[in-house]
Amino acid sequence: MGISFKVSGYVREDGQPLSGVAVSIYVDGSYVTGATTDAVGYYSKNIWISNTGSYTLKASALGVSASRTILIYYVPYVFSVTISAPSSAQTGQSFTVSGQVKDQYGYGYGGITVKLYKSDSLFASIFTDSGGYYSKSTSISTAGTYTLKAVADSKQATRSITVTLPLPYVNTVTISAPSSVDVLTNFTISGYVKDQYGYGMGGVPVRLYRDSTSIGSATTSSSGYYSKSTSISTAGTYTLKAVADSKQATRSITIVAPVGIPTTTTISAPSKAAINEKFYISGILYETGSGTPIPGQPINHSYNGRSLGSSTTGVDGNYLKEVSIPESGIWIIKSEFLGTPGYAASSTGTEAIVAASPLESEIKIAGSVAVGLALTIYSLS
Repeated sequence: MGISFKVSGYVREDGQPLSGVAVSIYVDGSYVTGATTDAVGYYSKNIWISNTGSYTLKASALGVSASRTILIYYVPYVFSVTISAPSSAQTGQSFTVSGQVKDQYGYGYGGITVKLYKSDSLFASIFTDSGGYYSKSTSISTAGTYTLKAVADSKQATRSITVTLPLPYVNTVTISAPSSVDVLTNFTISGYVKDQYGYGMGGVPVRLYRDSTSIGSATTSSSGYYSKSTSISTAGTYTLKAVADSKQATRSITIVAPVGIPTTTTISAPSKAAINEKFYISGILYETGSGTPIPGQPINHSYNGRSLGSSTTGVDGNYLKEVSIPESGIWIIKSEFLGTPGYAASSTGTEAIVAASPLESEIKIAGSVAVGLALTIYSLS
């Protein structure tokens, strides 16, 4: 089918060749071409038939004709193969190599073996489907530029692909800090942010937390290193956390009250007041052993653990704070010195008190002046 073949013969009269005679050639009664005899009465013409089947060929000249039957059949062969693939991919990333095998008539050729190569290394042999199509998923683990090749019989096609390393992303974050440090003493939180290849990543913001409280952030250097100096004002054990993108690391730290010169904090306040009535808390901070006043130190004030603010001791170790309480009830007022590297912490304590009458009687203070004072707050309405 579709292949040119020769139709030929002779024109004779009483056995003698006739030259220069026009011969008409027909296929199934339809004229297709003509030819002219030569000196010996011979004619020939190449024709082709584009569809399969059985056909009657006829040659006609000078009112006479001759006929012959011919069978046209289909014998396909691989005429072309194509290949398609992305121009680039990342290492380890799956991609598809596909294409089509066609015969000499431009039809898809099914059942043909296609061999696939990666830079001349065979990685797959697959068959085309009924439409001549093939497809194969694969990946390449090493970065570089490769030539992909599809081979079907003697035909082949190629395609170039560039394989790159994946873009870096945050894979790990570390955190380092001392295991313990004194109250209000500066210490450094540091660590590294690294990508999936183990290299430090620069310019990455690292969020830092103490338990669930933010303590700021730091940005990594070109080597992936970050650091931040901070301090914690209250003794206890805390969890430090560093977060970069979705990765995090934690570290436990114990904040120790400084061991210094023992101190004493006293407190004085009225025994009764109305809701939101302003009154003063006062006292002295001094060295316990020598009685020497300690000036310039912060004193924190609270009632039953609720903050009333802070004040600072004067030259004689005295402090004075004007406060008010917005709730009725019996409250323990406390003043507290958190300590420094040179002075130990001290507070007025929170010992229990007993009231003869919860609203009207004088409050009886249990213990010395150095313990917490109980104050009755009541409504005047």
